[in-house]
Amino acid sequence: MKEIKDLLRKLKPSLGEKTRGLWYLNIMSRDVAEENKNRQLLDSLLIKS
Repeated sequence: MKEIKDLLRKLKPSLGEKTRGLWYLNIMSRDVAEENKNRQLLDSLLIKS
């Protein structure tokens, strides 16, 4: 969970309040596979920003 928080902190300057929605998306994850997909999404966004 801490890793996700760190990724979202890094993305906040470029995405602004959209990071809040990404945080909720992660909280609502049903299983580990979904959490991993969300983490991959955040990694991709971080690379593009």
